[in-house]
Amino acid sequence: MKGSRLTLGATTMPKPTFVPLADDAALLEAEFLWLKSRARRLAAERDARFARDRECDEPPRPGRTTARDARLQAVSYREREDRTRHEIDARLHGRKKGQLLGLERIVQTHKLSIDERIILLTATAPTISQTYTEQILGPLLSVFGACSVSDCIQLLEPQTAGDWLRLRTLFVPSGKLVSAGLIEVGDRPPPKVAAPLLASEVRPTQATFATLTGTDLAAE
Repeated sequence: MKGSRLTLGATTMPKPTFVPLADDAALLEAEFLWLKSRARRLAAERDARFARDRECDEPPRPGRTTARDARLQAVSYREREDRTRHEIDARLHGRKKGQLLGLERIVQTHKLSIDERIILLTATAPTISQTYTEQILGPLLSVFGACSVSDCIQLLEPQTAGDWLRLRTLFVPSGKLVSAGLIEVGDRPPPKVAAPLLASEVRPTQATFATLTGTDLAAE
């Protein structure tokens, strides 16, 4: 991030400007940093709820994170999440019109919702690197090889049973991500058997991965 000068009265302050995102790798890196801040915020909110419930049963102990401290941590991560999102949007806005990167093309072509966009990013992380995924999602999730449906839904902030049931529909064959060939969801059992959908693995298709990363599909 660079800065020009902005004069306010007698005080000269830097006016932030953001370097435009130049390629698919740069956009994914920025989006994954946003996803990391989101995962940390959700983990902090979970810890705050746990601490609050615990303090209803027993008084705070020395060295143990209090509900108040956990809430403040969650607020801090929320601010970081919002700030990172603003910076990404500013870096995308600063480019010439018509210069769309892979993720932007997919989102615009298929008119993906915010939830569908988060699912696509979450599912793509393990295809980049297991170690990288642990750095991004580690505070909230334990991911080995691929994210599950349950993992992806947790990034969408479900609060009630109704939320979970509604968000599950994003992963069924008629869901936009699956029907458009953007993601693949793990094997399903025969009809008339309750599908263990939440445990199913979610991965971007090869064509989607190539578009997101700007790589040659034929070379994969």
